[in-house]
This record gives sequence, structure tokens and C-alpha cells, in this order.
Amino acid sequence: MLKAIGELGGRGSPPSNREIAIAAGITDEGQASKLLKRLEELGPIKSTARDRTPGEANAWRLTALGVEVERALRAKSGM
Repeated sequence: MLKAIGELGGRGSPPSNREIAIAAGITDEGQASKLLKRLEELGPIKSTARDRTPGEANAWRLTALGVEVERALRAKSGM
């Protein structure tokens, strides 16, 4: 998921739960939401949606920690 957030975030706007799930190959949107919340609690991602209204999509970005972890993942996978 971190790789998906990094790639999608590079296009200029923070990606939504759905965009991240699709890019990461996760078909269950509920599962994707749970994973994103867990990652946020651990620190590598942060929701950029402030004062969301009900039904508005989340938007995510990598934190400094997330950037480091994503770079390490890319180096490990040879990308």
C-alpha cells in the first residue's frame, strides 16, 4: 500500500482509499480502509482530509517515515 500511495501521490493530488486499493490489488474496500487506518496509527501515512463531510473520500500521503519505508521497499524489490 505504501508503494501505491507513493506512486499515486506523485501525480499531484493525494489518492483516495479506492484508488489505493485498486493500485495495491485489494478488492475489498473495507479491508483497504482498515489497513490504511492501521498504517496511519503506525506513522508511515497521514490522512490529508481535514473536517471531512460524511461521504467525502479520504486522501492519503506518505509521512517522512513512509517515504523512507517506501524507498527501502523499492530498493529491496529492485524497482
